[in-house]
Order: sequence, then structure tokens, then C-alpha cells
Amino acid sequence: PDMPAVPPATVAGKTLVLAFFPAAFSGSPDDGCEMQLCGLSAAVASNPAFANAAVYGVSGDLPFANKAFGEKHALSYPLLSDPTLAFCKTAVGVCDLGAFLKKHGVTDAMPSAETTNRGCIVVSPAGEVVYAFSGDGHPG
Repeated sequence: PDMPAVPPATVAGKTLVLAFFPAAFSGSPDDGCEMQLCGLSAAVASNPAFANAAVYGVSGDLPFANKAFGEKHALSYPLLSDPTLAFCKTAVGVCDLGAFLKKHGVTDAMPSAETTNRGCIVVSPAGEVVYAFSGDGHPG
């Protein structure tokens, strides 16, 4: 709903890869969202299997945050924003980021802060979901 529409011509005849991540500017090169997205970017840039794929990262972050995160890491694919989490809820579900951060001693200042689950959906050129993964309630 709040996520910008991807023009059908952009994905027509291609495999669609949607990589869901909990939060821009989180993690590190060895952990979390930074590792996930930078690793995928390297794979997209170097693996011929992605030659006929339309790849997108998806989070609940606002567009300006995703744009800055993508630029900082020179990602080889665009990041889409779903601030209401409506699409994310349907696709991979959401989790309580606030509870996760409190449990791990990071902060208790974000009670009930929802974010998307980490996950991935791959759709064939024929429109069939051929792979789906969800972190199932765990943003890490």
C-alpha cells in the first residue's frame, strides 16, 4: 500500500526476488541487515544466476532511510519501503522489534515497535512462488 509500485515491465519475464529485512542501518558487516543486504548485493553482482532476476530489498523503513542505506553500501538493487508493514505482514509476517531489543539488553525504549520479519520470496517469471522463507517472529 505505501510501498511504491514496481512497474510490471521491470519484472516481466524475470524471476522476482524480494529480500525482506527488519531495519536499515542495523547490523554490521558480520551480522544482521547489513550483512544480509551486502551479501545479496555481492551475489547479484557476481552470480550469473541473477542475470534474469529483478531483485528488491523490502523493509518498513521510510524511503529516505532506505535510499541512504542503499547508497551507503552501494547496493546493486533498489530498496522498497512499506512503512505501514501491510505488504510485509502478508508476505513474511512481522515481529516485535521492541521486545527483541529489550530481551538482548539493547534498549527498552521501543515497546511494541513492529518490524518486518527477515525473509525472502522468489517468484518465477510465470508468477509462481518457487521459494518462501520467513524468520517467523525473529528480526535477527
